[in-house]
Amino acid sequence: MASARSDEGHDDWCIDEDDGSDTISRVIESPSELDDGKKDDDIRTYFATCIPGLHHTLASELIALGAERVETQGKSGVRFKGSPKVGLKSILWCRTAHKIMELIASSSEPTD
Repeated sequence: MASARSDEGHDDWCIDEDDGSDTISRVIESPSELDDGKKDDDIRTYFATCIPGLHHTLASELIALGAERVETQGKSGVRFKGSPKVGLKSILWCRTAHKIMELIASSSEPTD
């Protein structure tokens, strides 16, 4: 049976090889990990790329997965917002995207 060990440093995934099982379990370190990611303050910005011309199809897929403020950018990209859960769902289930990236920092240009 798989067991989760939290005393082995930062790696909280473990497969117990003693019983021959392929089951994986994960240690939940805080109650906030149980949230479904629908907090208003946890909305993130993402950008997805695709084959040129499939941006409308990609936008439709992202909307179906729960993305908000979906806007196409050029012919091969879509910008959208959503919770981390939406971001993970888009990585797993979006079939037309090449890459899905999360915006981690931004800056504004100084105005003269």
